[in-house]
Amino acid sequence: MIILAIACATFSHSDTTPEVATQSLSRFENALAEYVHKKDPAYRYDLRQTISGSGFTEYIIELVSQNFLTLADVDRTEWRHWLVVVKPDVIRHKTALVYIGGGSNRDDSPRGARDEFVSIAVTTGSVVAELSMVPNQPLRFTGESKRRFEDSLIAYTWDKFYRT
Repeated sequence: MIILAIACATFSHSDTTPEVATQSLSRFENALAEYVHKKDPAYRYDLRQTISGSGFTEYIIELVSQNFLTLADVDRTEWRHWLVVVKPDVIRHKTALVYIGGGSNRDDSPRGARDEFVSIAVTTGSVVAELSMVPNQPLRFTGESKRRFEDSLIAYTWDKFYRT
């Protein structure tokens, strides 16, 4: 998403020809694809619990998505999340619903899926997943005494990006 924002912020239609614009977009799409498909050695997951229900199965997974910056930049580099997946017994669609929510690294393991997500999964025959702790928080940046959450965390990283 950062790459997309950079491309949108720096691309001007008024001073480029359509051919140049197409080439720039093509390079951007390739860079984004490379980033998305790049292997991350920090990525791993652990199935913590399986819960059987009437017409569905829930999976509670602890997920490490990436290392963010270094310990020289932040107090905690490893981004951990809870991923709760609801798989209906009868799957009618190849596409899943993924709900990305908040939370904090201080949160305990979820006890199970939200009732509404179970209902959506069983009713539609679609896998439903909830990924929590996005953004991964709180974080304390080097040289600061306070820990940052939510919008303060996102704004700080954008400000730091633009200044460096």
